[in-house]
Amino acid sequence: MRIDRLLAGVASVSLMALALTALGATTASAVDKPMSASPASGTKTSPLNLVTAQQCSSGDKIQVVVTGSGFPLAGYSMTGKDATSTKLQGGGYSLPLLETMADAASAQTPVATLSGVYTFSARCYSGLSSTILDAFSTSIVFQGNNYGAASVAATLSPIATQIAPGRSVMMTANLTAAFGSVPAGSVEFFDGATSLGTATVAEGDASKSVTKSNFAQGAHAVKAVFTPTNAAYASAQTAVSNFSIQTPQTTVVLAANPTSPVEQYSLVTLTATVTPSDAVGTVEFLDGSALIGSGVVAAGIASITKGDFSVSVHALTATFVPTSTNDFATSTTVAPVALSVTPRSGPAPLTETLQARVDATGALAISLVSGEDGVVSFGTLALSSGADRLEASGTMDPVLISDTRFNSPGWQLSAQATPFVGTSTKAQVSGAYAGITPQVVLTQGNQATSGAAVTAAAAIQPADPTGAATTTGGLASKVTIVTATTGWRGLARVGAAMALAFPLSTAPDTYNSTLTLTVS
Repeated sequence: MRIDRLLAGVASVSLMALALTALGATTASAVDKPMSASPASGTKTSPLNLVTAQQCSSGDKIQVVVTGSGFPLAGYSMTGKDATSTKLQGGGYSLPLLETMADAASAQTPVATLSGVYTFSARCYSGLSSTILDAFSTSIVFQGNNYGAASVAATLSPIATQIAPGRSVMMTANLTAAFGSVPAGSVEFFDGATSLGTATVAEGDASKSVTKSNFAQGAHAVKAVFTPTNAAYASAQTAVSNFSIQTPQTTVVLAANPTSPVEQYSLVTLTATVTPSDAVGTVEFLDGSALIGSGVVAAGIASITKGDFSVSVHALTATFVPTSTNDFATSTTVAPVALSVTPRSGPAPLTETLQARVDATGALAISLVSGEDGVVSFGTLALSSGADRLEASGTMDPVLISDTRFNSPGWQLSAQATPFVGTSTKAQVSGAYAGITPQVVLTQGNQATSGAAVTAAAAIQPADPTGAATTTGGLASKVTIVTATTGWRGLARVGAAMALAFPLSTAPDTYNSTLTLTVS
């Protein structure tokens, strides 16, 4: 087998004609066979050797031409006049080029500047025929004086192995050029043999994504195929990524605080921990088969606080109810939590609900702490040390404020006292002579917004009873005593110290007033 430089000067005019037509010769092969360049990377002065994947299926002569920027469209012949190919055992040919790419560039008129993709073609001929009987090709890409392989690798970004029905799945193909920039082209995503969509790749793009949200339940195997616009680059395919579409299972664990035994009317907080923590829904708390409350799950936690458990041993359970059964499965605690409630000494307290409001995205509610009777007793007012007023102090029964709204705008707790009315004389003393010092005793919740908090206002002092009679100041008008900022959600327990300062002229009697607490 001889490798002839078909453009070289020869004695025969007919051979010269053949040589001139060879670069534009007809071909009998529609697809070039593989060939590689060695070394795979180097400089423009590096000696190059081409290795074909196999030998010519027919023909006894080989010509190697290169095409690319600065070279003829039909190609420039790179084979030496006296060069001889070497057959590789069990393989193709080893074709050493007698010119470097720098030599080939200098032979052009004008001298070519090596830049971009250059493709080598090894063509098989028979005798003096101009028909290409077989062909092999490979490409390199130049940047400056250096070259590397004209190839692209493609990988898929990790995809979760289990995905809920209806969830969007983003598939991202990451592209890497062996040398230089990623060429322009397109990436098509497949689920098995089914196309999921195509994304256009601009030159230099590092990744492309397609999002699909209607995968059927069951197993899926996705991949991406990169097809370059420049045929000098081979297509690239990612490995297959396997995942399944199925409803994620959940678990729920219940805990009571304090634990058994507890005294009747004590506040008990039931906390349910749901796994996975991104589960969306509510938890229903049950005492035996009776529903005793529910809470919205936030960051995997839902809780309620109760103080009305009867004296007995209670079997408490919790059930997670998903907002969508496609997103998460329902689950119940594996075993009940036993809560032993013992009798309380002394008379049972009274409880009452002050106010509640529910909206479409959660609830804002206020209630008297279980076990409190809703009566604040100041006892008998006494003469002050300055002998200029009648004074007394007391403690407001604590209240619970619950805010489970997802996008809570915050809330304000306000207080207002009606005039004190004597039971016998019907004499009245303005609510201005009552004061309050609010306290945030306890908060349980999560802050959707950084820095969100529940804060007590400054003390509201009673009006001065030594001056002219007044109906302003103190608690005569609605005043804000506690504020929750935007983004706070949870449970707050609010208490307060209260003070009375009546004028010395107040008629002897028992006086009653109504304290109204409003949350909004």
